[in-house]
Amino acid sequence: MIEIFNEPKSRPVSAYNNCVLEFRVTDNTPVKAVVTINGFPFDRAPSPTGDFYFEFKKIAATLINQDHFSDKTEITDNRKYLIHDSHLHLELNIEVCVKMIDGTEQIKELKYSLIKSVDQIVRKKVSNIADGKIKLLIPNSDKTSRVTYFEGLPFDFSIYSDQDREVTITNAGNSIELNLKKGVNRLFVSNGENDNKGFEYDLPLHLGVNELEIKINGSTYVTLFLKKIQACSGKYIKYFNQSGGWSYFRFKRLHKEKLKTKGYKTINKGFDNIENITSNRSMIGFEAEGEHLVSTGKIEAYERDQIKQLYTSPMVQLYMNENFQRFSISDFAQVKLSNNNINILSKSMDFGNMVLSYSLPKMYTQKL
Repeated sequence: MIEIFNEPKSRPVSAYNNCVLEFRVTDNTPVKAVVTINGFPFDRAPSPTGDFYFEFKKIAATLINQDHFSDKTEITDNRKYLIHDSHLHLELNIEVCVKMIDGTEQIKELKYSLIKSVDQIVRKKVSNIADGKIKLLIPNSDKTSRVTYFEGLPFDFSIYSDQDREVTITNAGNSIELNLKKGVNRLFVSNGENDNKGFEYDLPLHLGVNELEIKINGSTYVTLFLKKIQACSGKYIKYFNQSGGWSYFRFKRLHKEKLKTKGYKTINKGFDNIENITSNRSMIGFEAEGEHLVSTGKIEAYERDQIKQLYTSPMVQLYMNENFQRFSISDFAQVKLSNNNINILSKSMDFGNMVLSYSLPKMYTQKL
């Protein structure tokens, strides 16, 4: 019999942490093992004690991230604001086949649900969220979570469910019923339009903190405190968070805007008599890119903790549309962060100000 004595314990499993599988055969002498993951076989030899060690993080991360953290999800119908995103979840089917010295084989099948997340050694210790049934993919989520939503701008949060199920979401005496699919479901609170006939039409949100209770069969499993901020100007940033979903924040002030240029080599063009030329060289052209320096203004502690993840995010995008406009994927442009060291805390532990510097995509320029 194949005995599994070490495997990932979290449910769902974070694809970007070590995913170690250790196993042994208790009633025979093994020669080798073939571990097949979603159809891809990998051979392993036993240790001197007959145990097998298999680390499948690289395999899992490759399989779940074939889109390279891109996002192709947008709202085409206001009434369909709950969208299943298969790029954020992977069902991992593992077959462990151990070949014995006497020519026989033993087989054990395993199955894991993976999300595009990563955990840290130094982190907030959270409970087994909702018994592994549902989980909000929001930084520092437990059975309660907090997030900020800016009016007039596209915004969604992700919900993991371990199976197809119906949930009820309540807020201030109002409620709606939603059908979650197994995996990761993105709930678009707003698609950016002024006349939002989507989620807020079905479950009205007021300015300030809204207490959204997510229930299964009448029992509250997780609660999301959603703070709605009135429409304002600034730079809107979208980024992939460590919990395996997308986060958003509106940076209020543009402190500095720079244009960085770099010239190419020159070419000689002075091949005529001196009286017929005005220059003896010509620039081939320039490289150019813009840079923005922005700040959050006064923010709460939970906002500060969530924005911290922006600085290590594999995908950061700038929203280029205006307030109260329906968004499309083309409205987001990938930017490159310029910060090396970030001051996270101010004199106050409850409120702080964070600064972000990022480079815009390189400009197209005319060249010889």
